[in-house]
Amino acid sequence: MIRQAIAAARQQNLVFTDDTAACEMIGQPVRLVPGATPNPKVTVPGDLPLIEALLKAS
Repeated sequence: MIRQAIAAARQQNLVFTDDTAACEMIGQPVRLVPGATPNPKVTVPGDLPLIEALLKAS
């Protein structure tokens, strides 16, 4: 589904920031699913200290 959404969004020359945004742009419903562990996203250098702390703790 994600590959289809990205291909469709690109074909329509839509700009998206991640796979969820691509899915939403083509009308695919998305939802948040709570998890027991952190699932951080590294987007900017300022995100790295959190990732480093999580890695040290594991």
